Amino acid sequence: MLQTAAKAERLLRAALMANAVFSMLSGALLAIKPAWVASLLVGIPALAIQVVGVGVFIFGISTGLLSRRSPLSLKDAAVVSALDAAWVLASVVLLTGFATLLSTVGWWMVLGVALAVADFALLQALAIRAMRAGLQDPSPA
Repeated sequence: MLQTAAKAERLLRAALMANAVFSMLSGALLAIKPAWVASLLVGIPALAIQVVGVGVFIFGISTGLLSRRSPLSLKDAAVVSALDAAWVLASVVLLTGFATLLSTVGWWMVLGVALAVADFALLQALAIRAMRAGLQDPSPA
């Protein structure tokens, strides 16, 4: 899939930036409209949603800054991917073990966000792996 380390780096930067934008938008929504989100996540207090929103927004800013850093830190990118994976795992626990805390719309919203975050984690992990392997373009010069 990834033929060169340069392509892998471009993919990683793009995935990190997309993750950052998604996180900042999601975090802003949670922080600014916690009561509305709480109406979808029936058993979760608005204050908890607002606190999570601020954290997600800060995560987004940090991820965006990471995506623009030169040289790009693979260690920091791996931490972002691990945090994304933890978010997905927590979402699965919420969806399966605490579904009664969610309205139908809230359940689908949590699932949609988890799928998007899983995509970011996967793209980032693939790009990190390719960069660490130092793949070279196999095509003849």
